[in-house]
Amino acid sequence: MTVRFLPFLGGGDGIVMQPTSLMMLKRWQWLVLTTPILLLFAFLGVAAGLQIHAWGLNWIWGGVVLVFVGWRLLLSRWLKPAERPEWGGGGSQLRDRCARTGD
Repeated sequence: MTVRFLPFLGGGDGIVMQPTSLMMLKRWQWLVLTTPILLLFAFLGVAAGLQIHAWGLNWIWGGVVLVFVGWRLLLSRWLKPAERPEWGGGGSQLRDRCARTGD
C-alpha cells in the first residue's frame, strides 16, 4: 500500500511513503517537538500566576478555576447530543405512509 501526501503542492504524485515500518523518533527529536508546547504552558502558568498575584487572590483559586474549566469541558463532551441523521435521507415512515394513502 502506498500513501501519498501533499500531491497538490509540487504537482505529480507528491510525497510517497511506504508504511512498512514504524518510524522511531530519537530523543533529541522528541525534545525539539515538545519544547514549544512546554514553553507555552510555562508562559501561561507564569502569566496566570502574575495575574492572580496582581488581583490579590490566593493560589488556591487558580486551582479551583482549572478544576471548574476541566469539569465544564468534560460535562459538555459527555452530554453532547447524539448525531441525528439528515431528515431528507433514508426512509421516513410518515413520508412513506403519506405516499401510500395519497395525503
